Amino acid sequence: MFVWRNERFLEELARVAPDLRRATAAVAAGSRDAWSAAPKISLDYAVMEKADGVVVVPLDAGWDDMGSWDAAARATASGAAGRGARVILGSDGAVVFGGKRLVAVLDLPGVVVVDTPDALLVVSRASSEKMKSVVAAVRAAGRVDLL
Repeated sequence: MFVWRNERFLEELARVAPDLRRATAAVAAGSRDAWSAAPKISLDYAVMEKADGVVVVPLDAGWDDMGSWDAAARATASGAAGRGARVILGSDGAVVFGGKRLVAVLDLPGVVVVDTPDALLVVSRASSEKMKSVVAAVRAAGRVDLL
């Protein structure tokens, strides 16, 4: 968990990740395209590992990095977890993040189903960290409208 004053964070961002700082300023000024052109790097690597004057304080908060659908599934209750209308049968550990329509999962243990108005994702929880490959395939297919 990071806690900072905005001014101080922006100072460090300008010092250690000037491309990200320029993108941040452009987005704040109303540019819709600036962020997608910015370097793809986490704040941990881009800023926090290089920042001056950082203090680390131990915190036992039951933290789980929400960087995958498996992590989102862990954050929900066990069993027929998720949201939206769903029927989950014979699918231990399956989670559905549904929309308006009913989503039924039968005999598919350990899957995550994400139903949105413009796309449907079905992924094993074990493979949910590989979403970059799905994003790359969608981009290669020219469907940047889905990203």
